[in-house]
Amino acid sequence: MEGQIIPGVGTQYSLTTTNNETVHVILHYNGKREIYITDDDEDVIANIGLNESEAREIALKLMDVNHDTMEKKAFERFTLLRKQMLVDWIKVGQLSPLKDMNIEQAEHRVPNGVNIVGISRGSDIIPKPDSSERIHEGDILLVIGYNDAVSEFEAVCRPQG
Repeated sequence: MEGQIIPGVGTQYSLTTTNNETVHVILHYNGKREIYITDDDEDVIANIGLNESEAREIALKLMDVNHDTMEKKAFERFTLLRKQMLVDWIKVGQLSPLKDMNIEQAEHRVPNGVNIVGISRGSDIIPKPDSSERIHEGDILLVIGYNDAVSEFEAVCRPQG
């Protein structure tokens, strides 16, 4: 599914079906979840709001957890890991201390560990950048790590002073 950040709202994931209907899943920062289905003219055919437990139940059914394609315990471990880990986009500003550092130097700025797994640079996407890749002003870094480490890394990205 294609993901898109909606500033101030959360993340929207979209998938176009073979019937040219598009399913949009919106994960709000506040925990709310919404599903919209639109036709090829982008008219809303249906929409529904879900709380966390309802979304989990639907996810389990879609993953066919009760029919041996994925064990419920494995899904629960994944859910626990997801609560401890964070994936985030962090923009490198003009005064960021990370500007002109390479990936390896930037990752060592946070002792708990954060991995830079991608860079959005203008119209280019650099997946799994090499450790020697230089970080430029305006880059948007895709990072993954434990919640506290990502927050600490985000603070390191801000201008000092």
